[in-house]
Amino acid sequence: MAQIPNVDNSPLNLAALRESSQKELINILKNVRGKKCLVIDPKLGGSLSLLIQTSLLKENGVELRHLSAEPVQTECSKVLYLVRPQLNLMKFISSHILNDVSKGLQKEYFVYFVPRRTVVCEKIFEDEKVRHLLTLGEYPLYIMPLDEDVLSCELDTAFRECLVDGDMSSLWHVAKAIHKLELSFGVIPNLRAKGCGSAKIIDILNSLEAEDPVNAADMGIPEINTLILIDREDAVIGSNTKAILESTQQVFGISHFSEGKISEVVERQPWLGYDHFEGATIHGKGRGLGGNAEAKEQWLWIDISPNVIVMVEQLVTCGMMIDFTMPIAEENLLSE
Repeated sequence: MAQIPNVDNSPLNLAALRESSQKELINILKNVRGKKCLVIDPKLGGSLSLLIQTSLLKENGVELRHLSAEPVQTECSKVLYLVRPQLNLMKFISSHILNDVSKGLQKEYFVYFVPRRTVVCEKIFEDEKVRHLLTLGEYPLYIMPLDEDVLSCELDTAFRECLVDGDMSSLWHVAKAIHKLELSFGVIPNLRAKGCGSAKIIDILNSLEAEDPVNAADMGIPEINTLILIDREDAVIGSNTKAILESTQQVFGISHFSEGKISEVVERQPWLGYDHFEGATIHGKGRGLGGNAEAKEQWLWIDISPNVIVMVEQLVTCGMMIDFTMPIAEENLLSE
């Protein structure tokens, strides 16, 4: 099982962000009283292994299983599914329940969607005639720390969904993740966007702020000064992270840039030139900060597609890279 990373030296308080997500999961488990079987979507296994220890799950009466098409073998009378809102997974769950019903087994079933439930998934349960047997909920895990300089949204299919399927829900997910960061670190005063997807994310972000405003007076000075979103559809140029960061440094004059962080990435990936970014138009929008006009000099960089990469540049110290789609090994939580 993967070791939970140490984020004590992060430029932002990522430990508090992780602890918040951990507490939310524990509260879900506590709401299902007694011993329960936790059936985890295999794609979530790696993420959760970096968030919470298996021993802590077992302390809360959890028996662990990984979701598959095969029926869940457990003597627990309560079964809790933790899954992404994917239609094939809803079919698996429905099949499990119908199998138990056919055997005359009486159990309680709970389905918690990560990060949110969808109408389409609920419709599957209704069509399979198991909706009345289910208690549905959400586990809003939109973003999580992987290291002191890396965060992930686990949106590895965002590029295909947006450009091939025409499904823009991942843009809402990214906006929700940014809003969650703002709830922890203050409203980001300066927004910069290039590309249609980036502009949509900023629109969604402003809508979220209107629905669930961040109390700027209580937050104090924002810890992130500027948000830059870059949306590109070229899969080759999209991998050219180092060149884009260097171009941003030239255009925006980022000082005290951490070359060491970038050079570590260069050894693993080939890079192209960065002249494609020179002269690019960046659409900006300022956001009111009330009396907190002096935001800290820290940048949040998000590259929407095909590699949704976030760059936090703490100008007074060192660089920090955040990858929203970095694949995490599907660690088996049962290995401990």
